[in-house]
Amino acid sequence: AIFDQGHEVGALARELFPGGVEIDRTQLDWTSAVAATREAMRPAGGRVPVYEGAFEHAGAGCRVDVLVPVQAEGAEAWDLYEVKSSTSAKEVHAEDLAFQTLVLRGAGVLLRRSHLVHLDSGYEREGEIDPKRLFAIVDLTAEIEPMLPGIAQSVLELQAVRAQPEAPQVRIGPQC
Repeated sequence: AIFDQGHEVGALARELFPGGVEIDRTQLDWTSAVAATREAMRPAGGRVPVYEGAFEHAGAGCRVDVLVPVQAEGAEAWDLYEVKSSTSAKEVHAEDLAFQTLVLRGAGVLLRRSHLVHLDSGYEREGEIDPKRLFAIVDLTAEIEPMLPGIAQSVLELQAVRAQPEAPQVRIGPQC
């Protein structure tokens, strides 16, 4: 139920950024999703938002909820929006956004800003759901910048663990 709720919230959040293209997570394998994302980011008819884009860099990969094309200092850039079905920004959300920012930048995406989109706890529904009032958007760019070196180090450490020839011989327990 929580998983379905998250998908429903994500679909509603896309209404904040209409006219985009979705990278289908059910029909494409990972490599195809990354290629389809790159293609969607440079369509012949002009740049549009990209939903569920797939990115990878240096052995790390992620899916992002929404990328919106913007102009930044005369260059074509993107704003990143991570959608959460909670009613406030949490530290784990900032860490998630920092990881995504790290991967996208490493993959060559010029990011202008990184945002968290969460449910506005003050929203009172009157009739149809109004996505513009349902969500709060928080720019976390300045907050996540100092986190990036630590996130990069964590990625390297996790990759080193993954590269080990066998699993640790420690039983699952409270230390996990």
